[in-house]
Amino acid sequence: MKYSLWALILCLLFSGSAWGQSIKQRVLMPGDLIKGHAEFEANCDKCHSTFDKSAMSNLCLDCHDQIRADRTSKTGFHGQSPLASVKPCNTCHTDHLGRDADIVGIAIDAFSHEFTRFPLQGKHAPLACESCHKPGTKFRDAEPECASCHKKDDFHKGALGTECQTCHEPHGWQKRLEFDHSQTGFPLKGLHREVACSGCHAGQNYEFQETTCVSCHKAKDVHAGKNGKQCDTCHSVDGWDKRIFNHNTTEFPLTHKHAQIPCRACHTNGVVEKNTPMNCHSCHATDDIHLGRNGKQCESCHTPAEWKKTKFDHARVTGFPLTGKHQALACTRCHVGALQDDLPRDCASCHAADDVHKNPEMQICATCHITDGWKKINRFDHHFTNFPLVGLHSIVPCQNCHIGNQFAGTSTNCVSCHKQDDHHKGALGENCHSCHSPNAWNLWQFDHEEFTGYALLGSHENLACDACHAPGTDPHKTQPVCGKCHARQDIHNGGFGLDCGRCHSQNKFFELILQD
Repeated sequence: MKYSLWALILCLLFSGSAWGQSIKQRVLMPGDLIKGHAEFEANCDKCHSTFDKSAMSNLCLDCHDQIRADRTSKTGFHGQSPLASVKPCNTCHTDHLGRDADIVGIAIDAFSHEFTRFPLQGKHAPLACESCHKPGTKFRDAEPECASCHKKDDFHKGALGTECQTCHEPHGWQKRLEFDHSQTGFPLKGLHREVACSGCHAGQNYEFQETTCVSCHKAKDVHAGKNGKQCDTCHSVDGWDKRIFNHNTTEFPLTHKHAQIPCRACHTNGVVEKNTPMNCHSCHATDDIHLGRNGKQCESCHTPAEWKKTKFDHARVTGFPLTGKHQALACTRCHVGALQDDLPRDCASCHAADDVHKNPEMQICATCHITDGWKKINRFDHHFTNFPLVGLHSIVPCQNCHIGNQFAGTSTNCVSCHKQDDHHKGALGENCHSCHSPNAWNLWQFDHEEFTGYALLGSHENLACDACHAPGTDPHKTQPVCGKCHARQDIHNGGFGLDCGRCHSQNKFFELILQD
């Protein structure tokens, strides 16, 4: 009987009928499935492939398609965990442990949230699991959006959506991240970065129809809207009073002191008008010491660097270059009227009061004087006069000959200057240069033979002039005969006449000349 029962069981197990297969699976099953899998107890092929354990994980994923999706997309715990993403499912999850068995087997205290779609950071890390994972729900069903937990903390009342992490960080609800405002089409620069969000988004209003400057700064618009709404054309985000307008793009570039003055100095009432006058006189009428006599083209002489510094090219425009001390003179020293008035260009017309010569014939002052100083005399070329300066005359001061600064009519006779030096007391006339040299008064070079016909030879050669020509006598009346000078030496007492040279030699009086 005992053997007959076993034979019957074996026949049923290996029978090809469905009932036989069910009995076979039931006999071979190691234990009851969990409640979630209980419906598959009669169908082992739902989870097992005969003689192929490697196929088991695919059968699991056929039912658990969310897990398959995590693995495929590399997201969630089963897609990111180094273990769960590659190991067979039964490595961690084993069934047939009974209806109430926990085959998920999560170790709450040791579970790493790092491999989930919501890593725990900041104040999220110390929270209890049930703070986010409600009892009776799957762990994966917890919503990762901030608003799912913090809706009651949303100061914006949903106006900014549910992506709280765009601005806030998990270390503290009040700690804000650096929101990339450029994503809104309005990047924050300059002082805008320091303004609180509510400074622009009053009343949680984050939708603007326009983002023009005047939409926020209308109250500060000193132009009262007359210059339009594009304040950033002139003003900078670094400060309302800092200008950025490039005036060089206009017909009136700003340079030097013009670049430092406020806009309203030219654009009265803060209104920028296209018809703002650009001539200097329109702004500088009160500075015009010429009282309009010189016209309105102030830039012809004045520069924007300094009103009192002029740049007028006097040489090019007038043909009268300003040199020396003329350069430092104020224009009004010569131009007492309007600049257009014709002015005389000769020196005397301005310097008549300085003319010490008081001579109408000496009006060309530049002949001797230079513009570096009235008292500085130019190197006058005396060769163009009838008395060229040679020798010591070339270094004598002008006033030594031109007494009282009188130049015209000055005598050219030597005696007019050298009368006190005339050893001859006027006996030889006024043409001192006949004998004396301009290199020195005591140097003379009179050619006695050429001018008198009487050659000085022998002992006569070295005699002083007054040895023959007595001082105060006219040398032209001196007779060139021996007896006139040698009467005392004439032992003949004039018996042989006055021409002693017939017998006596000029070398020595007592040296006779033999006559044939």
